[in-house]
Amino acid sequence: MDVSKFVDYSGSQILNIGTLNDGSSFSVVAYELDSLFDITSSEELPVEIGETKHYHPSYTSQYYYVDLTKANLQSKFVWVRLRISYDAYKDSVSGLEYFVEQNLDMDSPTLNLCSHVTQKRVEQLVKDGFPYIPAQKTARSELERIWGGDSCSDNNLKKIVFSNQFNMGELNKFRDQFSDGTVDTAGIVEKVDRMLDSNFFYGSQKQLLKNFLGVKLCENVGSRTVVTNELSRHYQDSLLCDKDSDMYIRLFGELDYELGPCLISKKETYACANDSDCYVCWGGRGWRSTKEFSNMPQNAYELEILKSKQ
Repeated sequence: MDVSKFVDYSGSQILNIGTLNDGSSFSVVAYELDSLFDITSSEELPVEIGETKHYHPSYTSQYYYVDLTKANLQSKFVWVRLRISYDAYKDSVSGLEYFVEQNLDMDSPTLNLCSHVTQKRVEQLVKDGFPYIPAQKTARSELERIWGGDSCSDNNLKKIVFSNQFNMGELNKFRDQFSDGTVDTAGIVEKVDRMLDSNFFYGSQKQLLKNFLGVKLCENVGSRTVVTNELSRHYQDSLLCDKDSDMYIRLFGELDYELGPCLISKKETYACANDSDCYVCWGGRGWRSTKEFSNMPQNAYELEILKSKQ
């Protein structure tokens, strides 16, 4: 593949796939659709590598893309499917799909998680009479009202999908429901609950708490916020706000009530619940028993000795 050419991704004939992980395998198939949006033919497309220029003239980066003009596609609408497996994610991303109208002046059409999630909704809007580009913008706006602002950022969707509770199968169920612009959020609330059991929420993931658990996002270190969605298993549970490189939110644990909030600023400090049970603040992970670590004070007496030496 020629890696020397610079690619202009505007125009729907060039479909940007972006960067792919080392060790990933992939193929792209384009399907022609008739006026009823039924598939009439298909053709595998070559995946090419191009370079894109950045603001600094000496800096470039490589991207994968497919050129639809290299296929003999005559119909107005084309359905593109990227079959991909990432070794790092054990095939968790496979079968990404994109619905596109050919020969439009579009801004960098990109095949990614967002285009996949909105694909059926865009198709339905076009069937309902929307022009393609307004249909695409409408679908993205509707998705962001559900998932939260900037959820169409591919990195933000990846954070959602690659969390332990979401996978492509569940995302596809969401996509099927989303084809009419609405979704039943009960199943997603359950997933977010399970994420909250063992994780803290950074960046765009905090929108999941806001949108599905009714959590008011906080900006002050050490402050608390509360789950207000009655569908949530954590209804009325308190959450703790702290900051590392970014503000994050996690469940307020029992030991946070008893010993005080375990914050990043208190990392590796000690506190005892009684004479025999002492704990170390593990930063964003909360309090942990010192008995897990042989080099830490095991009881209140040993903690007093340690403090006397400092």
